[in-house]
Amino acid sequence: MKSILSKTILSLLLMVTVAAPTQASVSYSSAEKLVRQAESYAGSLKWAISIEGTGDGKSIPWKYYNGTKDTYKKAKAAVSQLPKGFKKSELEKRLEEKVNLYISTQPGKVGRAVAYIDAINAGKKIENAKLALINRLDAGLIDDETERLYHNLSWELKKQSFLLDRVYGQTTRDLIRQNFKRSAENVKQQALYPVSIKMALDKTEGYIDHNQLYEASNMLFESKSLFVSGEKLGLLDPSSTVALVLQNRYSQYETKVNKLSQELLEIESVFVQHATGGTSLRTSPNHYVNIGLIDAHPLKELSIRHSDIAAKTEVSVTRTINGEQMTEELATVSNEKYVNVDLSNSLFNLPDPRLKETNGFEGILYTFTIKVTNQLGQVQTATSHLQIGPYEYGVGFHSGTFISDFGYSVFVPANYKSYQYDNNQSITLFRNEACLIDDPIEGTLMCDPSGEITIKVLDGTTEVSEWEKKALIEHGQPVQDVAQSILSNEKYHVFTHTSSKSTYLYELVAEIDGHLIKINYQADRNSEYVLSELAEIMKSIKF
Repeated sequence: MKSILSKTILSLLLMVTVAAPTQASVSYSSAEKLVRQAESYAGSLKWAISIEGTGDGKSIPWKYYNGTKDTYKKAKAAVSQLPKGFKKSELEKRLEEKVNLYISTQPGKVGRAVAYIDAINAGKKIENAKLALINRLDAGLIDDETERLYHNLSWELKKQSFLLDRVYGQTTRDLIRQNFKRSAENVKQQALYPVSIKMALDKTEGYIDHNQLYEASNMLFESKSLFVSGEKLGLLDPSSTVALVLQNRYSQYETKVNKLSQELLEIESVFVQHATGGTSLRTSPNHYVNIGLIDAHPLKELSIRHSDIAAKTEVSVTRTINGEQMTEELATVSNEKYVNVDLSNSLFNLPDPRLKETNGFEGILYTFTIKVTNQLGQVQTATSHLQIGPYEYGVGFHSGTFISDFGYSVFVPANYKSYQYDNNQSITLFRNEACLIDDPIEGTLMCDPSGEITIKVLDGTTEVSEWEKKALIEHGQPVQDVAQSILSNEKYHVFTHTSSKSTYLYELVAEIDGHLIKINYQADRNSEYVLSELAEIMKSIKF
């Protein structure tokens, strides 16, 4: 019993002896000393991350940062073991306000040194992206890899800017921005025009490969505009290797576009001027335009517009009356895009509409043959038919619902007739100039202006904006937006007025039953009732 009691007392004495040193190691004085050490390191760190101290905005003061972290950790552990009270709270406050202020990694409360270090690391990523692009440009390389590096630099600038902008202190923040962001932005600006021109030329090449002349020409023009503006703004040195490489590529595509323009040379329009104005003709072997005698007397001029300069344009006409034909060569013109042919010769003298021939007269058919030779020596021939006679209102026209090869139907009211293009790419609903002869002896006529619609389903390979751009420069006339829509889901709607021909030309693109539709329509003299009938046709389109 005595032995057991002795052992118990010995054990208690040992416990007291062991516990006593632990209590002594976390005394207030020792904890306060550790706090002062942490504050000392934090003070050095404060000046090491500031331009007003030893900070240079490029290097990271790891010695002071790691020292501050280590001493903070030890001081915090010591303070946590102190008994609750004013002194413990005071030490905790000092650690938080003078040490953790710089090294905190808590989201939303990032320490000033942590923000500084993050900014330097972010800046180095921007710097690496900048140097990669500079090296590429300095080597005179402007290719897909250069374009990728340009976009990578843009991405890094956008991605890392947040880290650069959260550095504490305006002067230090500005220094880091100057070291990394501004210099990278200067390089990006230096690469802007070369890369933009390269991208435009890439698109030009794609359009050329797919024989898309209009798009290729526009993109080539955009490339040229970038050359001019880049040089004007001092952002493109025309003597630099990169600029010379791009200029050489531009010249190659310019040659290809010019060749393609000749290969795809076509007759864009044929227009005949007569006594009361003018009439557009089609270049189609099966398309006949009918006009009344009074309107046609006399025919004045045939105007032809090519898509490009033709090496030679030869125009002849064959006149057919009661089965009898007579042919005459009208003109041969070299190196012209626009050709005007005088029609004021004897072959075009028409019967006086007051004479008895108007009663039952079958009319006159003029077939214009246009032979075009392009700059490559390739020849194409087109024909346009103009039929003149005493046509009564509505003769030869009919109404009904027409169904196209593309699955949509159009309801056509009276006095219209349906035609289809030779290439089966669109349907044209056309009303010719129709006249009612009130008095054949006196020759008085009442004529309706013509209305014409072309409907085409777009395949979606060309952006609507490209169609709109083309519409806005069509015909070389001032073009305006149409204020009032006809269809509910119009993408755009524009028109131009050719005052010399008294013709109003319209174009709109709309989405109908999930299909993108392009509609071109025109009305001579802009008659309101013709436009209203055309609008009703458009509204009837269904799939």
